[in-house]
Amino acid sequence: MKLKILSWNIWKGKYLDQVIEVLKKENADILGLQEVIEKDEEDLNLQSGIGRLNLAEIIASKLGYQKVWYKAFTTDRHTPIFDIGNALLSKYPILESKCIFLSGLDLYQKSPETEPRIAIKAKIDINGKILNVITTHLGWSENQQASKIRELQVEKLLQLIKEESTILMGDFNSLPDSPEVKKIEIVLVNTDPNPIEPSATDFKADFRIDYIFVSKDLKFSNFRMIDSDASDHKPLVVEIDIDNLG
Repeated sequence: MKLKILSWNIWKGKYLDQVIEVLKKENADILGLQEVIEKDEEDLNLQSGIGRLNLAEIIASKLGYQKVWYKAFTTDRHTPIFDIGNALLSKYPILESKCIFLSGLDLYQKSPETEPRIAIKAKIDINGKILNVITTHLGWSENQQASKIRELQVEKLLQLIKEESTILMGDFNSLPDSPEVKKIEIVLVNTDPNPIEPSATDFKADFRIDYIFVSKDLKFSNFRMIDSDASDHKPLVVEIDIDNLG
């Protein structure tokens, strides 16, 4: 049996309808989403009568997923302000989840690089077997230059990887040959055997900064990057063979 895994930075839902169409077409089993915001409905140009809307809730309700969403911080660099975080969505039961701060407000200096960053770790029940799934969004630095804060975030991230049958995915804001990615690849396997094609395209230059990693006990196949302009990042997809899950 294979599971389809999808990771995507959805650009704060700037083109939410297009995002939902891509996700509907791909019909992945587990989604790791970054830049998932919650804000007043009028700021999202939506009229629900609820008053406050969460993009993870909208996507989950439209496409039939269970979901967990955690806030990283309330941004004060944009107007209007909004809460921003990450989300995990699953067609299978999410047994438990937790939010881990990789860097917090104590390091925040009102810059993208120092914004608080989190990881979500969840245990998902796949027909009685446990799959550990982590999604994250690491700090951004100009042209993805070396970042001490991002290296700190990776160190804390690697402390979460204690079990087999683990998937780690997200926007790492780190180039393939960066110290951050190389550290992760000591512990996990990059599901893209040739991570060269850019995954982030709304910059002066295109960068490969999004990845899906798996623990060494998991078999995977059919990695691909989806050509979509619904975000400033491309969705990543891979299939995981779960027959050998513990």
